[in-house]
Amino acid sequence: MRYAFNEAGRERLQAILAQETRFYAEAPLRARQVPETARARARAVFQSAFALWQAGNFPAARRGFEEGLESDPWNGAAHFYLQDIYRNHLDLRGLHIPSEAQYAKDLLVRRHLRLAAALLPPESREGIEARTMLAAT
Repeated sequence: MRYAFNEAGRERLQAILAQETRFYAEAPLRARQVPETARARARAVFQSAFALWQAGNFPAARRGFEEGLESDPWNGAAHFYLQDIYRNHLDLRGLHIPSEAQYAKDLLVRRHLRLAAALLPPESREGIEARTMLAAT
């Protein structure tokens, strides 16, 4: 589906895109501003969530990563594994859901993937994978 925008609509869309670009560009700076106590608290939750992810308990892992992000919202690895859960383990087949739900899922995947790409070290396995997947979308 193609959308037709009038001039005001185009300007609003450009403003939104500029704001979104700044948000992702500022993510590493914001990550450094998280207090160490919050990072430590989140790290313990993330470790448990990662163990659940490895064990294949994706619903519990998702809850764990989301809980940890409440303390440290700029953890790149948590965003990476959340996008994996949303992309590969959140099964929408067989459910009678509107197309908006699938669109919302796709937006969540892309948001977590963009944050992972912005926050993870470039040489890390997850960082390389996040940037590769993002380039392919």
